[in-house]
Amino acid sequence: MPRLLSLLQSHERQHATVTEKLINSKLDTSQDDGLGLESLAVSLRCPLSKQRIETPLKSKHCLHIQCFDAAAYFLFTCSKSIDKWKCPVRKSIIKE
Repeated sequence: MPRLLSLLQSHERQHATVTEKLINSKLDTSQDDGLGLESLAVSLRCPLSKQRIETPLKSKHCLHIQCFDAAAYFLFTCSKSIDKWKCPVRKSIIKE
């Protein structure tokens, strides 16, 4: 697992402006229905380990802003013999 984490840390990261745009789109009230969010809650606890996130991770395909801990994700995912990786936030397949 340390190798997976080092590979992850050397990988290109998503620029902060991408996340800013995602947050702003969720808070946008100019939609046709006039409804919008006034705030967004994001937990600093990993949904898998229930511990504080040390290395935040989320798929670039996910449209939520909630992250999960990379080490916990790899530990839970690699401990099972699976061929489909699922987002622990939305439970959707992120890699087949």
